[in-house]
Amino acid sequence: MIPIRQRLRAPRQRFFTFAAPVLITVLAGLTPSAVDAQTQSGRLLEWRADQAPRAGVGWGVERFGAVREAGVRMQAAGAAEGPAARATLTSADDKPPPAQLVFPVPFQAGHRYRVTVELSATSTTKADVMIRRAPAPYDPMAIRALTLGPAWQTVSFEGSWPNTSDKGAVRVVAKQPQSEILIRRTSVDDLGPLPLGTVPQAAFPSTLIGIHVNKLGAHNTWPQAGQGLIRLWDTGTTWNNLAPTKEAFDNFSSPGWKRLDAYVDYVERNQPSTVILMTLGTPPRWASDNPDATGCAYGPGTCGGPASMDEWRHYIHTLATRYKGRVRHWELWNEADYRFFYVSTQSLAELARVAKEELKKVDPLNLLVSPGLTASGGMYALQTFLKDGGGRYVDIIAYHWYYDGRPEKLAVSIQNVREIMIANGAGGKPLWNTEGAPLCQRTSNGVCEMSGLSADDQNSVAERAILTMWVNGVSAYSYYTVEGAGGRTLPLLNADLVTPSAAAERMSEFSKKINGAAAVKISDFGQGGHVVTLERDKKNFYVAWSESQEQPMKMPDTWMVSKYKPLGQPEVNVPGSRELSVGVNPIFIYSQD
Repeated sequence: MIPIRQRLRAPRQRFFTFAAPVLITVLAGLTPSAVDAQTQSGRLLEWRADQAPRAGVGWGVERFGAVREAGVRMQAAGAAEGPAARATLTSADDKPPPAQLVFPVPFQAGHRYRVTVELSATSTTKADVMIRRAPAPYDPMAIRALTLGPAWQTVSFEGSWPNTSDKGAVRVVAKQPQSEILIRRTSVDDLGPLPLGTVPQAAFPSTLIGIHVNKLGAHNTWPQAGQGLIRLWDTGTTWNNLAPTKEAFDNFSSPGWKRLDAYVDYVERNQPSTVILMTLGTPPRWASDNPDATGCAYGPGTCGGPASMDEWRHYIHTLATRYKGRVRHWELWNEADYRFFYVSTQSLAELARVAKEELKKVDPLNLLVSPGLTASGGMYALQTFLKDGGGRYVDIIAYHWYYDGRPEKLAVSIQNVREIMIANGAGGKPLWNTEGAPLCQRTSNGVCEMSGLSADDQNSVAERAILTMWVNGVSAYSYYTVEGAGGRTLPLLNADLVTPSAAAERMSEFSKKINGAAAVKISDFGQGGHVVTLERDKKNFYVAWSESQEQPMKMPDTWMVSKYKPLGQPEVNVPGSRELSVGVNPIFIYSQD
């Protein structure tokens, strides 16, 4: 579901403590010229407590609520720990202080960075070190959770910067009411522009073209979009739909059970090979640990957790038993990082542990997918889930990525999620985008619009997104929705809910051309032009596109090709000049035989 997110936060205040002769930080005065920013790669920033300060470079404190004490001072070389920036953070209550240590950095869009911080604490202190965006939604690009003590620790990690803002910083976030943290060295290396991706190890999977069908009953159309996966969410099949009462759940008499049966039958009737992904959670009020919670997606209490582990076990076991051998992929929760869907304090990792036990008990072939998390708040939630041990219990990591007319920007967020997975021992697990679509910025008479793209160009945005996901290690994707999500996403069915839209026709064509193909090489041309070399049956073929503008592409003489076909358009002979004009609509290039 596409949530309408509104974040209410206390006004942010900047508060700095500095000791002569050192000004620790002046956030507003930092400019790229002040820190020798580079456009490609190399050391961007370096700060050391034992060296003379540079204007606009250093550590400070940002406060955004009531704190008892929040400041930084320079510690002299004669101190026991040596020269360091010494930060004291004390909350006004028993919660972590609403203040953070901040090291501003002039990040460049689309670049990858390595951050190294050497730090300690006067006593055992839990803290997060992160790269984080300054404007809302205040999302981190990379996080490391640390337990600090008197011994110095060096933490080094990498993260990529999104294309939406250059206002960011390295931050240290204390996780307890009182702490004293010391920092004596910080460096930021610009590793250069992030590439589109790397060559995937596996052939293109059918699950990378998936769908949501949310109005079954209003229509019974099996969309002709080349899909190999269908996710059941916003389908009237959640726990609260299945169990308006305990009795209705146990005797399979609720409308929700009839609807879920209809969906499973619908898939098996039309394309039995399709993977069904069932999303769990959303308890009925009687089974919720917060039955009076308001603002939930599906009524009071439905954004709570299970009232008891016994009820959760019973729910999972009953579902798995009823659909044994027919449904084998189970997503733990939908967007549990967003209060619209989850306000419980219960550990999601513990829910995953129990769910895995019950699913595997019924069928060892069942696979558990982690909670599908959002691109705005999911990094915190994924870090917590994996740190709590959730990675031990799930087979697949899920995330939700929507996109606009430049879907290649997805590479940044996907790689940042992968870094979190690797850092927490889940780097070898598959990564799925279980909900996403090209977002319509506004609608005119129900027609989807995207800035800078014609109606025809919009129809190929999903294929560019799928290619970007594939070369960044995503192996499944579910398009939300075939009906167009109330005009907020590009529909795959026309208004009659029977005939495929132009976008669906292109997706179907794309699926037929690329399913099962292996990627051999990824190369670039011009300004934002990309080519993926593909191989099937020992023959190479190619798909080329440009991110934003039509531009010439000269085909190498080594390409044994005779035809090319832009998606949704007729096949054409390769010209004698071997030069094509390539735009945002992907072009497949191949030999005639």
